[in-house]
Amino acid sequence: MLQMLCVRGWVYVPLPAISEWGDHYRPPAHAGHFAVLHDGQLLLTLAPVLNGLVVAGDVREIVVVGVDSSDPAIPNYRGGILTPSACNPECVCPLASSSWCHAGCDPGDSPSGLGAKYLAFLTDSLLPSVTASLNVTILAHNTASWGYSLGGLTAWYHSYTAPLTFGASIAGSPSLWWNCGEALRDVDKIARTSRVYIDVGSAEGLYMNVPERLAYEELISFGFVDGQSAWLSVARGDFHEFNSFAMKMPRALKAVFPGALGDMSHYEPPNRALPQWDRQAQR
Repeated sequence: MLQMLCVRGWVYVPLPAISEWGDHYRPPAHAGHFAVLHDGQLLLTLAPVLNGLVVAGDVREIVVVGVDSSDPAIPNYRGGILTPSACNPECVCPLASSSWCHAGCDPGDSPSGLGAKYLAFLTDSLLPSVTASLNVTILAHNTASWGYSLGGLTAWYHSYTAPLTFGASIAGSPSLWWNCGEALRDVDKIARTSRVYIDVGSAEGLYMNVPERLAYEELISFGFVDGQSAWLSVARGDFHEFNSFAMKMPRALKAVFPGALGDMSHYEPPNRALPQWDRQAQR
């Protein structure tokens, strides 16, 4: 199944900027900064915006490897490779989590829990192939796992299962509710040298907003620093759909791959005056 991932994928490599006289005024890309975008088919739409950010100097020159998460021949192929664990219909919601926790699922609906095999494909096959073809060396600190929804859950999963490959995670509206929020129990496994960026839309509902806030609060409690190694960006009025993800993309990339000026004016820390959920009760 996973071999089919080799069929479709995209690699974004920013070209060197050209002045009106035709001479290069900055070196070409391949500076060793990488991001793996799950749901890589989105890269076809995001590339023009990404290129604008790079050319303007707002974001470092990064190579983005997009992995196609769709396969018409396999129902819900995406749900298989982008879930870290198999659907557990007997999972139990934590205490005081009724506002967001999804208890139970139907394991017969679709494949799930192939996240570890997908990760092995990335680390053992895809990334070595791409870096060899570009003749660059990949360093964990400069490499991010990046995704949205289930792809965001995958990015979060990679932050504690593959720290030697992904030193940063960009989790866009991550589906942290999966299997009764089991991923929230692994915050303490995330290396303190990692950078974790989470965003969510305020209109996505409590089942998305509460676990994202809990994850962020746990990161802070373990010593991560807001705006430096942990971020929670809440976009007012954004729903759970692609256009909202695309609009939030510049904020995420500016935080994790800041340009030379390091301008963080785009980032608004979460409102500390919002109701604080009892972390211990929610776990």
